[in-house]
Amino acid sequence: MSARVPAVSAASLAQWCTEYLGSQPADEIFRSGHLAAVVGLRLADGREVVVKVRPNSPRIAACTEVQRRMFRVGYPCPEPLTGATPFGDDIATAETYVPGGAILPSTDDAGRACAEAFAWLIRCAPGPAEVPDLGPAPSWAAWNHAENGLWPRSEESDINLNEIAGPQWIDDAGRAARDPAAVPVDAANSSASGIDPDISQANASIQAHRIAAVRQIPVPKIDALIANYTTPRSLGIFGEPAVNVLELNLALDRLEGGH
Repeated sequence: MSARVPAVSAASLAQWCTEYLGSQPADEIFRSGHLAAVVGLRLADGREVVVKVRPNSPRIAACTEVQRRMFRVGYPCPEPLTGATPFGDDIATAETYVPGGAILPSTDDAGRACAEAFAWLIRCAPGPAEVPDLGPAPSWAAWNHAENGLWPRSEESDINLNEIAGPQWIDDAGRAARDPAAVPVDAANSSASGIDPDISQANASIQAHRIAAVRQIPVPKIDALIANYTTPRSLGIFGEPAVNVLELNLALDRLEGGH
């Protein structure tokens, strides 16, 4: 099934802007849409805004609140100007129009740039208990779906991700999310600070493909470093083999820097 993009007439848009933004549209800057109708407007009072109209869902209010909080703590996202408000049978939100900006690189250091932007987003985002319910999850993000195949099917697309070849580490991450038993215990219990001195060999190994993508280092080299910085059981019988995270990261830095 294809996505339903709500119809947005000039008259209904003008009425909504007057009611929720206090000013009528003077010019339309752009119009686009895939899962939502997205309209850039210049209002009569001089403000430039973006109005998004999409099918109603309870999670839109929570998503808007998350965006509002992230803007307040300095994350570079548009400032929400309204909450989730009615637009006929659909829901509309408005935010400031932010033209320009830099697109993340698609080559060379793309993995690291995207990872850093995502890490910044996670640090800025409020906890689930601080915002309204984010459910129900969109179908394409339903990690706990009951369908056949690893990846969920979206009701908004005819594409079946299970039939598309991709990097093995992405499928491995999907399986880990679907099957908590596949995740090493210390991967779930370790500190979120990322400064745990040692992790299990299994924990290090499941991260090898992700590290390879971000650092652009071949997986076999990362596997070799993991093995090199793994300490065996004490006296050969006590405990489990452990990987020294600090030493491994320093070695990865040296390898990535060509030292």
